[in-house]
Amino acid sequence: MNLSMPVISRPPREVPLPTKLVVLFGSPLSQFGWVFFGFGMVFVWLFAANADWSSLFSFRGALETAPGIITASEQTNASEGGGKRRKGVSNRRKSTPIFAHQFKFSYGGAEYTGTSYCPSGGLRDNQTVTVEFPVGKPTVSRICGMRRGVFGLGAAFVLIFPAVGLALALQGLFSGRKAIQLLANGVMVQGLLTDKTATNTRVNKRPVMKLTFEFTDALGQLRQAVLKTADTERLEDNPFERIFYDPQNPKSSVLLDALPGKQGFDGDGRLKASGFGRAFGAIVLPIVAATVVAIGFWWKVFQ
Repeated sequence: MNLSMPVISRPPREVPLPTKLVVLFGSPLSQFGWVFFGFGMVFVWLFAANADWSSLFSFRGALETAPGIITASEQTNASEGGGKRRKGVSNRRKSTPIFAHQFKFSYGGAEYTGTSYCPSGGLRDNQTVTVEFPVGKPTVSRICGMRRGVFGLGAAFVLIFPAVGLALALQGLFSGRKAIQLLANGVMVQGLLTDKTATNTRVNKRPVMKLTFEFTDALGQLRQAVLKTADTERLEDNPFERIFYDPQNPKSSVLLDALPGKQGFDGDGRLKASGFGRAFGAIVLPIVAATVVAIGFWWKVFQ
């Protein structure tokens, strides 16, 4: 068996920009994270950004009250409640529309206005109400029994979706950054697959496998490179796989065939640049996610 090492350039090696983009953003973990983050941010802007956060902070202490007058009441485009049709029940529970009630009141010789929300109507113009606000802060007010946001604080639960997505995307970025550093400065060796074990995780109905590769470092010590993946074909097509490891920390390593984009070297030992289409495909989801964040921020601040 020919175990000769392929010729590659000595470190530090140049990692082309398209290759960096593919390695940073092109892994399945990173791509899934950006999708989850961008999709979750849509619900954040629709629900969490319109939740009554003041009930958590401003209205926990002592409150003052003052008589107020309704100046306008209108139904919003939002609703709450409702539910799916249950077996054996002919009528579906309908959602309740949320109404916005504008009001005004006087405090300390000055007039203040505000808007409160509740999942019902029934208030008329010029109807008297009781307004409450933190002591000495009439600019932060609401009608007693109502809220300052379109939705209650429970709408904040949607924050979990972009939080999970961002955590996955950041994990992909950190792993990609490490891989780029190893491609540029690492030592390449040949690694042999010595163990393949199924985990309890499945991706697209395929089991995630734990693969263990062994290699010998520059000091002659036996090392291991371990990774988990559902796509094992690329890592089993050759008896030996190319591994890049940090000579200062041999536990830090990456398998070339485990990187997104089918990375490789040319005949002169230089790292090949990933194609423009592959690089664009890797960054399109982060761009879409960032656009969702920017549009939502603009809409919330300037509209």
